[in-house]
Amino acid sequence: MDYSWIFKQVAFTCFGTILGYVIGKYAKKTLNDEGEPKQDDGENDCHIALIINSSLKMGKGKVAAQCGHSVVSLMKQARKSNEVLYEKCVSGACQLQLFSVESSDDFNRLRQMATGCSLPSYVVADAGRTQIASGSLTVLGVGPASAESINHFVTGLKPYK
Repeated sequence: MDYSWIFKQVAFTCFGTILGYVIGKYAKKTLNDEGEPKQDDGENDCHIALIINSSLKMGKGKVAAQCGHSVVSLMKQARKSNEVLYEKCVSGACQLQLFSVESSDDFNRLRQMATGCSLPSYVVADAGRTQIASGSLTVLGVGPASAESINHFVTGLKPYK
């Protein structure tokens, strides 16, 4: 019997967990004391917002893996469409912000809003192999885009905790 799929799952889970840990540590640095996004001084004008569908009750590791999928896909899009923002992100000059919504309706509304605003976005649909049903929409990634665009988009959203 071929067990190579187990090794792939373990590798992806480890990668997602590590990426999620790094994102979580970095995301806390982008919030001020009130939990709101820090104001940008204009020098670092590359932001990505990750909106987590909290109604799915995913574990922290699952959220980390789903955020990792979203960031990778957003970066692939940016590499093709906006080389300047892509280079800023690759050089580490991109701020990540994590937010959550409590209902699938709010999640879908934000998804449509991102498309309507012409912001780069990517929605992660889960494969359904672990915690949640196949096809569940877990994370909406928006960006990379200017701080002004992202901050306008996330106005009123709760930071992910």
